[in-house]
Amino acid sequence: IMADTTIVFPDALEDKIDNDPTGGYPNIRFSAGSGLEFEAVHLYIPQGLQFTDGANYSGVDLGTINAAASGIKALTSAQVEAETDGNTVSTDQVIAATMAGMDMVGAGNELTGKLGIDRGIALNPQTALAFDRVNMRQFQFSFVLVPESVQEQRKARLIENFFRKYMYPETEGFVSKYPPKFKIQFLDGAIENPYMPMIYESFLTGVDVTINPEGNSYHVGESTYYAPTSVGLNLSFQEARMLSRHDLYKKDTSAGLRMYDYSRPGQSQSDPGTSGE
Repeated sequence: IMADTTIVFPDALEDKIDNDPTGGYPNIRFSAGSGLEFEAVHLYIPQGLQFTDGANYSGVDLGTINAAASGIKALTSAQVEAETDGNTVSTDQVIAATMAGMDMVGAGNELTGKLGIDRGIALNPQTALAFDRVNMRQFQFSFVLVPESVQEQRKARLIENFFRKYMYPETEGFVSKYPPKFKIQFLDGAIENPYMPMIYESFLTGVDVTINPEGNSYHVGESTYYAPTSVGLNLSFQEARMLSRHDLYKKDTSAGLRMYDYSRPGQSQSDPGTSGE
């Protein structure tokens, strides 16, 4: 049974979590640390979730760099010799190396191009990819909160304001204190679901609210105020730090490449599909 400081929307979801005979019901949990007015918010898992992992690579022209170095050596040496066997480097290699050296020191493309045309050769850039970094992961969650009672209207209002409040920092003079980090978990009841991706602590970077996205009617809410019949809530998160492979999968591969560890750091959890199938 959920604690009083936990909001579950709608009420039917709380009933399913509490009464599902299998021990749980799929839901998503957002928490932002201790000491807040709410311990966590539980909602239905949105459909069509998309998770994007990416890495950045940049092209490095190894041929240009190596040829430039050889060109400088050729221009300052009475005789150009191969580094490995001592044979004299061909004239084409000298010209290409000279072209690369001129390019590296900022000579115009027209000049280096003319050298190539006159000789009938072009510099082979030997481009290779150099790893730069992995992308900082971002996540989008879209919900439509449709209250069916005054109690659910109140919950929808509290959920909206909870996320908006903890997206903003506290300020003291000219100093801003970081907003809290959110922990996002995909649960079966109260147990984390290993079939869903693991998200590290994240900052809430955007709260987009649409009042009555599917119509324009209102219901009487608390204290006779009129509450919208539905609230569209779009949340944007970004993980607080860049991850490595071992943040997501443990280093020990002795069990085989098809064995994955889906547990969060500091939390033990059995994998229902240890064979990886």
